[in-house]
Amino acid sequence: METITIEKSWHKVTDKWAATKNQIDYLRHLCAKSNVEFPFPSDTNAMRSLTCEAASTAIEALKTGDTIEFE
Repeated sequence: METITIEKSWHKVTDKWAATKNQIDYLRHLCAKSNVEFPFPSDTNAMRSLTCEAASTAIEALKTGDTIEFE
């Protein structure tokens, strides 16, 4: 098991590289299942803070049993 660092950024929800609502929903579910704190107060904040690539990395890490930390 590794600890994967996920970097947060700031952009518009409508930007083409922003995380999707489906990714955020799935990530929230995986965080709860893995006892990882979801550090965003809302889905919109999470979508503004994570790129699609960062969300995918976090999802894959949690699915394989790794831990994640948001930076």
